[in-house]
Parts: sequence; C-alpha cells; structure tokens
Amino acid sequence: MKISADLELSASKQEVEQWADAAFDWLFDKIWTPAFKEAWFFEDFWKAGNALDCMVNYWSVRKPSQDRIKKLQTMLDQAFQTFTTDDPDRQRRHWRDDYGWWGNAFVTLYKNAKAIGIDDSTKQYCAIKAKLCWTVLELSAKDSESDTNPDHKYLGAGYAAWNNGSLSDYLNGPLKTEYTPNTVTNLGFWALSLGIFENIDSNAAYFTAARKTFDWFYSFQEQDYFLFNPYDLIVETVNSNAHPAWCKPNRPELKPDPRAWSADQGVFLYNLRKTLKYAYQYDPLNLPPCVIDAITHLYKAFMTYSVCISPDDHIFREYETDPAAGGNSSNFNHNYATGPGVFMRYAGLSIPLLNNDVDGDDSMKQILSRTINASAASAWANQNDFNPGQIFCWDVKAPMLSELYKRNYDGQERDTQSAFEFAFQTAALDLFVAWLRLYSES
Repeated sequence: MKISADLELSASKQEVEQWADAAFDWLFDKIWTPAFKEAWFFEDFWKAGNALDCMVNYWSVRKPSQDRIKKLQTMLDQAFQTFTTDDPDRQRRHWRDDYGWWGNAFVTLYKNAKAIGIDDSTKQYCAIKAKLCWTVLELSAKDSESDTNPDHKYLGAGYAAWNNGSLSDYLNGPLKTEYTPNTVTNLGFWALSLGIFENIDSNAAYFTAARKTFDWFYSFQEQDYFLFNPYDLIVETVNSNAHPAWCKPNRPELKPDPRAWSADQGVFLYNLRKTLKYAYQYDPLNLPPCVIDAITHLYKAFMTYSVCISPDDHIFREYETDPAAGGNSSNFNHNYATGPGVFMRYAGLSIPLLNNDVDGDDSMKQILSRTINASAASAWANQNDFNPGQIFCWDVKAPMLSELYKRNYDGQERDTQSAFEFAFQTAALDLFVAWLRLYSES
C-alpha cells in the first residue's frame, strides 16, 4: 500500500497488526509476573507510566479483550493507590519528569476510554490524577518563575519545572548535578498541559501553562547551542554549559556536543504542532511566528543531517551521546533506551498535524513515514528467535543488541537486563503502532 507517490509500505495492515499484537503480548504478559511487577512497576516508576501510555496507545488502535480490560483495571487500581493524596506537596516523592509520563498516560486513557472499554468512574479518576500530576509540575515551574534575578536565567530560571529540587537548591546545595530544568521534564509538562486543555478541562490556565513553557524554551533559541545542538536537535537541558554533568561529554575522545535525546525530538514536534493549532486563537500576532520558527529549526535536523535517520536505509537510530558511559549521562542505558519508541509514538500522532501550513510539512511527513516503515520492518526482522515477539534493537544489520547498548547490557544483574528488555519492548510496540497509524493516512 502506498501513502504517497514514492513510498510504499513494506507489509500489509494485517501483517503489521499481527506484529503489534505479538509485541504487546510479550510486554503485557511479562508485567504480571511478580518479579517484573515488583522491580519494574514500583522501582522504575517513570518506565511504568511510559509503558502504560504505550499500551493505551496500542489499545487505541487495537481494542483489548474483556480479560485484558480487567487486568488493565487492576493495574490502574495499583497506579491510583500510588498517587495516594491530592496534596501535590505530599505527593511528590519521585523525580518530577515521572509525573509528566504518568500524567500523559492518564490523559491518553481518558480520551480513549470509550474505545478501550473502561468505565466512567475509572475515566474520571484518570482526569483527577492527570491534574494532580500537572499540579506537581506547575508548582515547580511557578517557583522557578519567581526568581527574577537576570543572572539566574543562564541556569534555566523562568517558568520551568526542575527534575528534582529547585533553582534555590541548585544555588545553595552541593548536589548541583541532581538539579536541572531538563527538557524531558518540561516537554512532559507542556504535553500534559495541552492534553488536559484539549481533552479534560478547557480552562485557559492549562493553555497558558503550555504557552509559558514554550516561551521559556524559545527564550534560549537565539543563543548558540542553548536550545538546539549543532545538528539542530533540541538539547536535553537548555544551556548544557550550565549543567555539564548531564549534558556534555567530558572525555577527550568525544566531541563536547550538547546532549540530545531521541524522545525529546518527537515530543517537541508534537507539542509545537499542537501549540500552533491554538496560537492563532490566543495570540495571533506574536505566538505563531515563534512556533513556526522553532518547527522550521527542528525540521532542519531531519532534512539536513543524518545523525538519527540513516540516509542509506532510513532506519531510525539513537543520537550517539556519550555512548561508552553506562549511567544517565549516556543515551544507551536502560533509562534512555526507550527513546526511539517515544519518538515514534509522538511522530505517529504528529503526522496528521502536518497539514502544509508550515514550509517543509510535506517533506517532513515523508521523512517520518519512511523511517517508521523502514524501522518497523527491520525491528520485526530482528526479533529474538528464541522468544518470538520480543524485540531488541531495530537495526537488522547489527547483532541482537547493537554494540552501544551491548556495552551497558552485558554483565549486568538480571533485573537491570530486564529493565533494558522492557525499554526495548515498549519502544518496539510504539513503533508498530506508529506504523499502523500510517494506514489511516493512506
């Protein structure tokens, strides 16, 4: 099937449905084993929220069976119990970006409740918990905004949620590497503000939060490598120079390029396109040109460079930030390994928004469609022969785990290896669902 004159999908819709079903079955069944549930759902809190969003995204195109709806209900009951209070100050005991992952998962559940088959009571609980997650992030953004010292702008002051602690903690405490207004936290907050505004509560305060988050990002745009790195990818923390522990390699053999993460690129694109949808209504003179400028800048990353999409086979690959490091300074540890999947989830949701009101929309739509198609075919070809449906890396030309991931996978404890496997599996499921969405565009 063709979705354009020069792109033909490499498998039938029925085949892709079977592949998505197999990837989902592996993930969903593993969640219910005690060892995985304990280590993964509670200890890796953000991964659980992301996986829930991933699975609901799948269910939005593949309605679950009644048996699985019951299991979903059990999972949600556990999740609701985790959010034990409506007091956001008492609630926060995780990194703040976790509340972006969970909040957006609750929004996805809310807006797809009828299609999935969850009851109205659960749907309303999702709305309540999404707003709680939003409040955790918004309190941090307002706290940072209250610091009007112009010298602190360099560090990220302004309307921005900090991943942990606060701007004042950064200024006064010794653990500066733990406190950043990083991109993943604020993209999650921005997406959550838009999701609540569009699906749950049309109170203008939610769009105002989205607008102010965009303004904070864009305020760094005119300074070299404060918002985009040399390849025009949005950086993982604005002004990497101020937060080098997270964002700049310190080994002499590596270029000191500001860090970028694949997931951020997809969420940034989606947020920009959604914001543009409302910009003409809320601030038609000032907001649309800035949003379009940011969109055009991001497009250059995919039209001009080949650091994430191979020009030879169009397969999507992670940006190689500090690849030899095993901790969170690397894109190739188990926390970041699901990044390409998050990119694909948001790319699949963004393609229908590329309606030729920005220069380059048609080219970007073709680039995204081509890389979804090529990556999905390669991922399925690269599944685990001994455990059908389990997907590791997407590049069929590489071993089961590419060398960069393999360095951080081999020799680890089993629970760490399991975290990698969950990250890869959610990424694959996101990829196959993005591929299924292409059929609605054809």
